[in-house]
Amino acid sequence: MESMTLTNFIDEYTLQINQELNLISDSYIAKTNGDSDLFNMMKYSLLSNGKRVRPLLTLLIIQAFGEKINTNLVKSALPVELIHAYSLVHDDLPDMDDDEYRRGELTTWKKFGSDNAILVGDALLTHAFLYLSKLPIESEILIKLIEEMSNSAQEMVLGQQKDIAQINVDSLNKLENIHKLKTSALLRYSILAGYYLQNKKPINNDDLMNLTTFANNYGIAYQLVDDFKDLKQNSDLKKNTALNFLSEIDLKKRIDFLKFQSIKSLQKISQFDPSFLIELVNKL
Repeated sequence: MESMTLTNFIDEYTLQINQELNLISDSYIAKTNGDSDLFNMMKYSLLSNGKRVRPLLTLLIIQAFGEKINTNLVKSALPVELIHAYSLVHDDLPDMDDDEYRRGELTTWKKFGSDNAILVGDALLTHAFLYLSKLPIESEILIKLIEEMSNSAQEMVLGQQKDIAQINVDSLNKLENIHKLKTSALLRYSILAGYYLQNKKPINNDDLMNLTTFANNYGIAYQLVDDFKDLKQNSDLKKNTALNFLSEIDLKKRIDFLKFQSIKSLQKISQFDPSFLIELVNKL
């Protein structure tokens, strides 16, 4: 039997994640006999052509600890995707980024109106916690997940507020602090969720520290790369990016350094196979 590659892993579990997200949406609509504009709008926002990076990270961490991934674990990886979807719906609003298209499709507010988009985001956020609370997870672990997801979502909102205000963002360090809040926070939840959900190794502070450091560095690198790609596609984009402070060559060096630090943190963890995660980092 041919061994699984990272590409195989991503393809297989992206399919499963999307299937489970469809079930979440369909169960919502079934409760209202299909007569709910809100839930249909939520389905539109949740099932957009996303890469599912966050639930995939949860599953990659579980896999790295040698845990066999089953349907319950796939379901347990999903709540963060609802949080992410809500954040994008609100991020696209006219009073925020004012984006009309996302991944080639009309944004939620552009298709359904700003008032409905605000409610869709609210509904996705609250359902993330309802869905998580009903999963068959040991109560002690469930409380940790709820606490971590709450903290991460709150940090993300703080990062969004700082990104909108753009007050005194006069250095790379200050910009990266925004990225750490806005992007790394939900990635940190995804990564720590995988750690809490695996049963192969007892939870310890050293692992938590190394995984948190990995999340922070990977998240900043991810956002720096994403912003750079956006600018390359649209040079008129009005966005505060690292290119305000670094040349392209120095930006690439900064991204390489963050990738190096990310991998270094993973390699410090015992009873852990980081191969797929290292490959994922190097794909940035």
